[in-house]
Amino acid sequence: MSDAVLQENGMARPAMSDREMHVVASIEEWNKGLPGSALAHKYAMIGRSPVSFFQGTNHLFWADLSGDERLTRFGNSRTVTWIVGDCSTSSFTASGSDSDGPMYGLSLTDESVIADYQYDVWRLATSIVLLARENLAAAGSGGASAAGGAAGGGGGGGSGGAAEEAVLRAAVLAFARKYLKTVMGFKQGGGKGGGGADGGAEGGNALKLSQVLMMSGGNMKGRLVRFLAIVEREYSRRRLLKKWCAEEGGKWAFQEQPEKLQPCPKFEEDAVISALASYADGVNVKGLTRRLYADPASCGVPRYMALTETSSGELHVLDVRMQQRPTAYHFMNPDERRAYRHRFPHETDRFLEASAALCSSDDGSIGWIELQEGVHPSATGRYSVRDVSPYEDEYPAAVSADVKSKLKGFALTTQDGLVELAEDWARILAAQHAAAASLLDPDPAVDQRPALCQELVLLSKAAAKNEFEELVWEVALSYSRQVEYDWRCFQKHLLPVL
Repeated sequence: MSDAVLQENGMARPAMSDREMHVVASIEEWNKGLPGSALAHKYAMIGRSPVSFFQGTNHLFWADLSGDERLTRFGNSRTVTWIVGDCSTSSFTASGSDSDGPMYGLSLTDESVIADYQYDVWRLATSIVLLARENLAAAGSGGASAAGGAAGGGGGGGSGGAAEEAVLRAAVLAFARKYLKTVMGFKQGGGKGGGGADGGAEGGNALKLSQVLMMSGGNMKGRLVRFLAIVEREYSRRRLLKKWCAEEGGKWAFQEQPEKLQPCPKFEEDAVISALASYADGVNVKGLTRRLYADPASCGVPRYMALTETSSGELHVLDVRMQQRPTAYHFMNPDERRAYRHRFPHETDRFLEASAALCSSDDGSIGWIELQEGVHPSATGRYSVRDVSPYEDEYPAAVSADVKSKLKGFALTTQDGLVELAEDWARILAAQHAAAASLLDPDPAVDQRPALCQELVLLSKAAAKNEFEELVWEVALSYSRQVEYDWRCFQKHLLPVL
């Protein structure tokens, strides 16, 4: 235990262990450039729970697990693909266009990089454990809250006993098993009868490339089908407009929402609207606003929302977000950083390529703009632009009092529910990892499998039975405990000084 007592804003901090000092220093260093209001909101967000903390401290994950020696058990130089980079249960959302209807899959690629697939697998498995533990505690089934348990130097968390651990283990093993089966069953351009929402591995079928880009409601079962049925029935473009705008005299305009939206100064508004002319020919911008505090990860990142009108008079909402270096970049070695900068001269180049590889089929709505220094220094850079789907929403997996009445009862508070969604997330992640790998491997083997799929087949054959699943469980359990411990460190040492 260190004898040092740090001073912050005139307040003394308790003495800290080495891990506590590392967590505090890392969080302060990572967020040092945020304005005071954004920092306060981010700290409030990540202080709510280990789940929120995990979403807002991706840098700790990469610092702890980047280059982990366990990666070599089921990975090598051929098991790279496009990864989400900050994968969690919140990485999956309903989306889709007016013509295609709602779909469910990976949503954003702001943190995406080309790296070993296991970073996504480990991070999503950890997220499942954190979500499940929080839900079980809230539902009274877990026996202990995430904040419980003794604080230890590098682990120890809110474990709720053997019964809870059995539920967590069942969900993670099901997730890992389904992921592995789906990747190994992938075949680029599978023939008649191949593919499907089950990942293609079951029954010997192979996935078609067109089927892995996004899972539609017609191909999913159970909870997701019921969720998407509600989305299809209740969600619309008008509902999206009413969420962000107000109508007066037949005209729509963004309404001020202090915790979400903020009006732009006129010079800034003019600059962004002018830049949007390069996004699409004839774009008619009807309004612009700053987007604030959208989530723990993007809090403080310059971001706008634009209200636009098509030539047919239809109103759309655009999300305009500055693209910055992904977290993983900061944990690459010098050679990897040079290769990264050579491949992606601009961050929007990376974003667009990642979106094409991991998200829904390209409908022409994703693009970019550039803002010059004249706007204001912190806004200078390239921004991704995407059309916000009228169906955009997360599956309501967490126990929350804020869930809309029609979506109550969807929270994952039982082993059956957790296993079902864990397998669905595994199918989607694995299928899109495999599809993305095929784009990086333009000359696949005779059996049409990209290198990622070939290697996982070989590595699995050489491993003991269930070794892959047990490794994912080992990482998810130990790292979820670490996250919970780090969250308590944050609450103890950083929240009080705000």
